[in-house]
Amino acid sequence: MEIYKIEQDPLKIWVNKEYIIQLHITNACPYNCEFCYLKKDKIYNLSLKDCKTLTKKLNRVSKNIGIKFKINLTGGDIF
Repeated sequence: MEIYKIEQDPLKIWVNKEYIIQLHITNACPYNCEFCYLKKDKIYNLSLKDCKTLTKKLNRVSKNIGIKFKINLTGGDIF
């Protein structure tokens, strides 16, 4: 069974119809957990404006290609 065929339109073939976007709003954290994959060499914070812009763009893409997105907010230690 072939899942993907070269001659077909890639926008019509998706293995999943729902994707999860993991959005790291910050990487600031005073801990050094061995399982953590965030790089702490440069601290960043995603602004509310950037989050809203990204959400609007994902909604537009979702409607255009028929794929649903869920957003997980994560990252750093907010306290």
